[in-house]
Amino acid sequence: MASEKGVASLPLEPEFPAAARVRALEALIAKPAEDVIPLRRSIQRMVVRQWQRYVPKALGAEALEADGARALKIRFLAEMYLRACYSMIALSDRCPLLLRLQIRSSRLIPVPRSVVLAAGEWIFACLNWLLPKRVHRQLALMATMIGLIDQLLDEATAKGPDEAARVALLLTAASEPVTPLEIRLKTLVTHLRAGESHWQAHHWTAAMMSAMRQYCQEEALAAAGEIDPSGMGYRGAGIEAAISGMWYVVGEYIGLDNVRQAPRRENWNAEQRWMSDTSLLMQMFDDWIDQDEDRALRSTAVLSLDWSLEGMQSLYRKTIEDLTLLLNQNGVRNKTVQKLFVDLYVDYIHTGLDAMKRGVAL
Repeated sequence: MASEKGVASLPLEPEFPAAARVRALEALIAKPAEDVIPLRRSIQRMVVRQWQRYVPKALGAEALEADGARALKIRFLAEMYLRACYSMIALSDRCPLLLRLQIRSSRLIPVPRSVVLAAGEWIFACLNWLLPKRVHRQLALMATMIGLIDQLLDEATAKGPDEAARVALLLTAASEPVTPLEIRLKTLVTHLRAGESHWQAHHWTAAMMSAMRQYCQEEALAAAGEIDPSGMGYRGAGIEAAISGMWYVVGEYIGLDNVRQAPRRENWNAEQRWMSDTSLLMQMFDDWIDQDEDRALRSTAVLSLDWSLEGMQSLYRKTIEDLTLLLNQNGVRNKTVQKLFVDLYVDYIHTGLDAMKRGVAL
């Protein structure tokens, strides 16, 4: 990720031993187009502004910065989730009308890529006004909450399954926080759920909390060295919990705001399936890169040989194909605009890989 004022910068450190594995992954996926860099920076600036606007207000200006390396990881994860969600809203057929008109140009009218890139910068710069304030606030708080939970579970699983299970309870009124990080999580939850919709309240209890409890249970099993019979290395519940949290905020923009629809995987729509696959791909990459470190800490699908480089490449290609299908389905049929969305997605993957190479994520 490019370093600029206000962005959670990544430290320049000696190359990690796992960097060679990053290069192996980079050889399997496309290179990001260089002309998307200004657009990516525009998106990052918008993401940083939203984070700075809402998270310090909820937690206190110094609440996360005091944690050093932990804060860097939490904020990086939050910014990655925010970038993904804003992009998902942009490609949705339920996004705000002005945004829809800008993105859904006629497929028969040739549009120069330079024009699309310039329009993209304008769109993301104006997202502050194109989306309700509530959406920006909840996105920033939810993305940070997911990063906090990731950090808390890293620390809790070393103490046993009971301590890991307590992390999920922190999202309810059934448990009192003890550590400063737990207090920050409870504070985020309070601010996040203030003014939630009827659908959001239903999703929190019917879908997200169930996924969070399963996430904590599976992390404890992985830390105990148990082998996941599903071949997912106990990563499936964590992926579902994280993206379920983001659905809590963006549900109305991807057709999920129906309280009668059961939140089961077989009912997922195309947006949900694509978000799940992209999250799985990034987790595969992270486990591939960190396999030496993980060997002493937990079981993973890479260590059990359920995930391979070939499987990662296959899933990467599937996400590219499914993204194009999703764009067509949602009315984004201009080939130049489609190519730009794909290029931004590839750039997003490389941003994550660069952070993994430096030991920041996931």
